[in-house]
Amino acid sequence: METTVLAKGLTFVPSTRTHDFNMAVDNYRFTRSLRLREHYGCSPNGRAQDSIPSGYKLRNNFDPITQNTSLKTFARMVNGAIRDTPAKIHNRGNLNKKEREALEQLKNNPSIIIKPADKGGAVVILDYAYYKSEICSQLTDDSCYQKLTFDPTLKFQGQLGKMLDEAVIQGWITEELRNFLYVKDPNWPIVATDPDLGKLVSDGFSFGYKRSRNLKELLTQTDPTNKYTCHSKKLTGRPGVYRCGNCSMCSTLITGNQFFHPHTGKAYRIKDRLTCTSKNVIYIIKCPCGFVYCGKTCRQLKERISMHRSSIRAALDPKPRGDTKKQDISKQPVAQHWLNAKHSITAFKCMPIDSIQTPPRGGDVDRLLLQREAFWTYELDSVAPRGLNTYLQFNSFLPLR
Repeated sequence: METTVLAKGLTFVPSTRTHDFNMAVDNYRFTRSLRLREHYGCSPNGRAQDSIPSGYKLRNNFDPITQNTSLKTFARMVNGAIRDTPAKIHNRGNLNKKEREALEQLKNNPSIIIKPADKGGAVVILDYAYYKSEICSQLTDDSCYQKLTFDPTLKFQGQLGKMLDEAVIQGWITEELRNFLYVKDPNWPIVATDPDLGKLVSDGFSFGYKRSRNLKELLTQTDPTNKYTCHSKKLTGRPGVYRCGNCSMCSTLITGNQFFHPHTGKAYRIKDRLTCTSKNVIYIIKCPCGFVYCGKTCRQLKERISMHRSSIRAALDPKPRGDTKKQDISKQPVAQHWLNAKHSITAFKCMPIDSIQTPPRGGDVDRLLLQREAFWTYELDSVAPRGLNTYLQFNSFLPLR
């Protein structure tokens, strides 16, 4: 069956299930571009002239507030249609069950490595041990390669930073251009309401879809870490939520290997082993009303739980002190809900549901956490009034460059 899958070619694109969250992110990006177009104007003279070419400036996440009724109505109608669209799609897929299982086996097989041939479009399957030995033998050729005693990336980054700072001081480049050139981590026109345009628009919405990953992107990797890295999940035991047993926050933790949607009852499996001491996690807070708050934290979960409980105690304090800091934390949405609903502090329950692994080559972990937090906030429908989250932001999905 593996041969049947590979015979389709590396450009073959397996069909995937459409998730309405991805469509909501794309709708945010599109409607934001419309709001930006309206904010700066459609004419070339609408924006102030800038000496820096547009290709040499960092992108920002500025999202202007619009008073255009057409734009706001359009965004609201599309968001409403997105919720109903995936349920109407009946796609049989272009791979059967056995072929999908074979594809997963090919992806997770640590003994082989798959590469495209240099010519002809063929698929090359190599034994990973042989592939690794060939690479090592080539790297040991002193006439071509020299082994470094340290990673020079930070050294080059520091030299580049000094050069750019000097260029800014001398007035050769602007600060904005400097920020673009220095890498911190190296590794439709406006919708008009003209009655004539209404004749061109069909009833309802039709969505277009981007291409999914093909076999080449699924099976061939520049850095196949799963071939030479031990899987931490096998070493740490079965996935699920467990108490650490060494902190006072264990009593607030909901344990188990699954959790349920607060409105539909749909079950979700927890894929990692999570405890009170886990870092870079997405968590939910459940209240006796059945509402859910979804959040993220880079620090240990027990530290974030302690902060939530402190804000609730500050809100429930019948005699608030003059401490301005205590009054500020009592205004948080979870604390305000506990105060208005008259819940007890002992009713506080928390559960980690997802985690982010630190990228092996570094990266913005907080940005990855914001993306997963947005996904689970949307998936669990936890934005007020159906939940305790104040709002749902998609800014973390905007490109940085």
